[in-house]
This record gives sequence, structure tokens and C-alpha cells, in this order.
Amino acid sequence: MKKISTVILLWLLFISQIALAHQGIFIDKTINNLEESYKIKDIEKSSAIYAKLTEENNIHFYSFQGKKGQNFYSQIMLPNIEGDRELLLVQILFGPFEDTRILDDYTEVLGGQYRGYVIPPGNNRTKFFEPFTQTSYIKKQQFSLELPTDGTYYIAIFSPVEQKGRYVLTIGKDEKFGLKDLIDYPKTWFKVNYWFNPLRPFSILVLLALVIFGLVKLIKGLKRIF
Repeated sequence: MKKISTVILLWLLFISQIALAHQGIFIDKTINNLEESYKIKDIEKSSAIYAKLTEENNIHFYSFQGKKGQNFYSQIMLPNIEGDRELLLVQILFGPFEDTRILDDYTEVLGGQYRGYVIPPGNNRTKFFEPFTQTSYIKKQQFSLELPTDGTYYIAIFSPVEQKGRYVLTIGKDEKFGLKDLIDYPKTWFKVNYWFNPLRPFSILVLLALVIFGLVKLIKGLKRIF
């Protein structure tokens, strides 16, 4: 009975970690103009978009259909590894904002005149460890507001000093968890760790295999003794 209770407790802890995790989305295509923007299906559901700015794909555009009164939340996080943690990124939210200033300084970047909000890199460098995937990040700027009207909204992310590197754009705060998330856990864990470093997931799996092999040998040895 005690063993069963322990197993149930460990299972519940495992489930809670997955429930706290963001849904992973990986960008593997060009999204450097409005026509090719990545379409976010649900801005309220907590999700994490893993992307990389490159020489050819040096500005990223995302789009979503918003409704009046809907809450929008976003935050940029950087992998806490050399080459990415120093990245300076600007996030721009633009669309049908009638009472917001025209972004004249960003006409060339956005490809036209739009109204919206500019969220600069800021000085926030809070470290964050994500237990679901065992990965570490630097939290950067976050932004939230209530959408003023129905319509198509856009998010642009780029480096004003033309840096290249990886970032995570988190969207929404509503943590929704289902059976599919549980089933997809191994795949998500592997993809996130591979995104960090292609060798990382294989190294961890080899280490786990060695630990399990060692434990099995130890248990067999103890059985012979007793």
C-alpha cells in the first residue's frame, strides 16, 4: 500500500510539472515578412515559441486574430548559454490601435506605417530554470494589455544591433494540460534539448542509460548477498 501511494505521489508531481510547462512550438521556416508571419492560434493559451534569428531571417513576424477585451501577454526569454544570453531584442506589437502613436521610426523595419507598442530590451536579466525540460533561461522584457478591438495583430521581433541568435517567445498565461501533452512529453523534451544543443539530449540519454544499468547491477548484487 505504501509503495502504491509513493508511485501515485510521484506521478502527480510529474503531471504537475507538465501542466506548468508551456506548449512548445518550433519555428523552422522563414517568417521575415507579414505575408509569411507565423499564425498564433490562441494568444491566451500558454505557449513557448522557439526561434532563431539568422543572417537571412533577421526579423520575425507573428500574427493572431484578436478580439476586443481579450488579454494579451508576451515575454522574451533567452537560452542561458554563451552566444544567446547576450542577445538584445526589440518586440513590437502593432495592428488596429487607433489611439496609439504611429511607429514612424520603424517604418522601414515593419514595411509600412503602423500604430502600436515598442517593447525595448530593458535591463531585466532574471534567471529561470524550467523543470519540465531541464533547461535554463534569462527572462527579458514582458508586456501585457487588453486588446482595443477585433482584428489582425502582429508581433515583430528583431535585434536593433543586428545580432543573431536564439530566443523563446512565450505567449499567454492560461496553462491548459491534456492527455496529448502527457503523451508528447518525451518528444517535447527531446526537441527542446536538441534546440539548445544537438548533442545535449543524446548525452543525457546515454547518462541515464548508464545510471539505470548501474542500478540494475547493484540490485542484482544485493540480491546475491541477501
